[in-house]
Amino acid sequence: QEDIKTVINVDAKEGTTETSFTAEDIKQYTQNNVTTIVAQDTQGANLEVPTSTLSSIYLKADEKIVTAVTTQAEGKQIDVSLYIETADGTTKAISTGKAYAKITLPATDATANTVVLQSVNGEYKAVPHKIVDGEIIILTKTSGTFVVMEETVTFKDIAQTFNKEEIEFLASRHIIKGVNADEFEPNKPITRAQFAVMISRALGLQTSGENTFNDTKGQWYEQDVQALFEAGITTGKTADTFDPEAHITRQQAAAFMARVLAYVNFQAQSSAEANFNDANKISAEFKQSINLLNSLNIMTGKADGTFDPYSSLTRAQMAKILKRTLNVADLM
Repeated sequence: QEDIKTVINVDAKEGTTETSFTAEDIKQYTQNNVTTIVAQDTQGANLEVPTSTLSSIYLKADEKIVTAVTTQAEGKQIDVSLYIETADGTTKAISTGKAYAKITLPATDATANTVVLQSVNGEYKAVPHKIVDGEIIILTKTSGTFVVMEETVTFKDIAQTFNKEEIEFLASRHIIKGVNADEFEPNKPITRAQFAVMISRALGLQTSGENTFNDTKGQWYEQDVQALFEAGITTGKTADTFDPEAHITRQQAAAFMARVLAYVNFQAQSSAEANFNDANKISAEFKQSINLLNSLNIMTGKADGTFDPYSSLTRAQMAKILKRTLNVADLM
């Protein structure tokens, strides 16, 4: 579908770019086939919201949806607000659902180590973002406070690792973490729980429902696994089990990454059959995903021409394919 945008020019007041939408406004945008509404100010700040997000929210006659971006601390803190406001001033936070709100800000002093993190209850968490061509682009599903900072993370045991750059990139953005402060254990197989957490962080997923899986309840990865389930990126091993400590195979990893691309509506060209030496060993249910990832240069097999579908994916390999997937999806 063609992206049709309408731009609303806003006067920034005390660093805040704010606009609002009534039910009638949203109806008009929908009738005119507008897919994205952009609020922009003279300071170079833009806030883009998909019309589909606004139209999915029921509004009473005295209610409106308010979106606002406030820049503070000389551009190092960005406060994003997405909420419903009634005539008496009562507010209710909203989420964009599957879509993202997109915030674009100037970043003339950004360096190679500049990252954006979300501040939540005193902790920094990952948020999908890019810093390119002198601009910061943040993708979020909810209101939040985002901090622009210099961050470099590395580990003692990755100096000779082929995927060192990808590990450092994702670690600096708080998407992946080491087994402790100094070690990453790059060659260790990655578990389904670890895999789920990395994907959930990278996509900035939120959870809204009850826990589906009995074997994740009360665990550190519970919310991330549930968020992945609600996003349709995992279905678990059975209806009520996730099998969190099992290792991920290479062909299973390909299926996960293909679902990530589907989640962000990535439109792939038709992918040719991948000619791996061991193609006959690849399970039929994973062939389409493997062909797609091979065509996108995300997973291209091993040096000996095999894909090795049943071997366990390592933590270093996960970093490589996740970073490449995020690049293809235009999230990082």
